[in-house]
Amino acid sequence: MVNDITALVIDARRGDLWVVSGTEADGEKPAAAVLHRVQLVSGRPLASWPLPPSFGAARFGDVDVGDNDTVFVLDVVGRRIFPVT
Repeated sequence: MVNDITALVIDARRGDLWVVSGTEADGEKPAAAVLHRVQLVSGRPLASWPLPPSFGAARFGDVDVGDNDTVFVLDVVGRRIFPVT
């Protein structure tokens, strides 16, 4: 199972790098879509938020940071946008 980075964005105001990644199902584990927050200056991972399986199939295809520090993640499989505050 390989974690593929599908998009990233820099939040220059907070100094964070937001990355979305995903894995394909491999027979043992289901597919996964994950949002990661990384400290830009050090590269240190700060947090990760996997999409709960209850949301069904998903693949994060883009990420952006809004003006009010909300992060928006685009699910290209389910055609959804997830806001993360």
